[in-house]
Amino acid sequence: MACAPGIREDPAWRSYPAYRASGIDWLGAVPGHWSVRHLGLALASVIGGGTPQTSREDYWSVEGENGLAWVAIGDMSDGGTVRQTEKRVTPDGVLAARLRALPAGTVIYSMYASVGAVARLGIPATTNQAILGLIPANGLLSCYLYWWLHAIRQPVLSLTRDNTQSNLNAETVRGFPVCLPPLDEQRDIAAFLDRETERIDSLIAKKRLLIERLQEYRTALITRTVTRGLPPEAARAAGLDPSPRLKPLGVVWLGDVPEHWDVGHLKRWFMIVNGGTPKGSEESFWDGEVAWLTPDDLGRSQTMWIGAGNRSLTLEGLESCSARLCPDGSIALSTRAPIGHVAIMSASSATNQGRRTLVPGPQMDSEFAFFAMSAARRVLESLGQGSTFMELGQGDLGSLPLARPPLAEQRVVVDFLKRESERIAALLSCSEDAIERLQEYRTALITAAVTGKIDVRDQGSVTADLAE
Repeated sequence: MACAPGIREDPAWRSYPAYRASGIDWLGAVPGHWSVRHLGLALASVIGGGTPQTSREDYWSVEGENGLAWVAIGDMSDGGTVRQTEKRVTPDGVLAARLRALPAGTVIYSMYASVGAVARLGIPATTNQAILGLIPANGLLSCYLYWWLHAIRQPVLSLTRDNTQSNLNAETVRGFPVCLPPLDEQRDIAAFLDRETERIDSLIAKKRLLIERLQEYRTALITRTVTRGLPPEAARAAGLDPSPRLKPLGVVWLGDVPEHWDVGHLKRWFMIVNGGTPKGSEESFWDGEVAWLTPDDLGRSQTMWIGAGNRSLTLEGLESCSARLCPDGSIALSTRAPIGHVAIMSASSATNQGRRTLVPGPQMDSEFAFFAMSAARRVLESLGQGSTFMELGQGDLGSLPLARPPLAEQRVVVDFLKRESERIAALLSCSEDAIERLQEYRTALITAAVTGKIDVRDQGSVTADLAE
């Protein structure tokens, strides 16, 4: 399957007949009949929000009761129209925090945390102190302002003024420049962007669904292959019986396995080695020649093999704790926060106490073991215990049932799964690249429309030829 065709970087967009300098470097030239003003001069109101005292139950509406919707940044995460909020405030809460009700249609804008996030209110609401309500007037329409604020998000980030957390304030927002086309053009631009971004977002959603299905297929294929053997056609091509007789095991996750496969507990075919951590304050224990792996290292690993972690130990550090050096080819498995990340050690390594190492015996191929443990992840997670965090104990790990083909067949299975995994990975990469290009195109289209680089009046779809 080939990647989707590239998105047009320069589609057949129509320009305006005449332009003039805007006087703003990043904005450049604008259509000659447009004006450029400070946003504050085009707004009727800039309304700040607040938070009623959280310990006062009478200030907050419980689920199902009346109250005014209260918008926090999480409620506007999709950047569209806010139609419901996680929390609502009572009239007493509104009064205590001196909040103002914003009408539906108000543009809301984040000054803290997710600086520059924009949404529209589909319901009357108030906001917390991080979010401004912007009510236009004086020749500016809400529908256009919404898209203008999307377009200037990157320039806005340069205006943030805190070294530790990017922040704006209401006065800075009032000083933003805004291009002001005539009202009918503002409506045309907003309608155009509503329509075109909806089409682009639909394409992105389809790509994300494809990624989800490919990931599910990969998981199902690995699980099926390490418990039932190769699919018939692949088995026949490899010179194996395409329809081996199966034996029931009574183990849900394994199902029926080929009769000639051996079945046993994990501890039968692996030596289980615990990890440990030297004293953190002892400098002589750290940054030495011994690779030392943590669950975080495994979580970041995107490949089957792992050679080193974020930190390393000296021999003195290794000897000071319960960590043990294990040979290359061993299986590193996270057994705490989270359970189930797995990789094969490409060099001798030790681990911390959040991981255990499975040193395979002579009849267990390391790569087959990797796929088998990957397939068993949900089972391993279900065996975790703990109140503060879930941890998989050595006893439960050692008792995990596994099916083991003869060594030669293990290697045939590995070759098949590596080929299929590479093919699926290529499809995933292709879809992820397509999403990135679609998102870039969406951003460019919004900016071009609201800054007058393209004339969208009476223009049909420009996304019709984007790859489905």
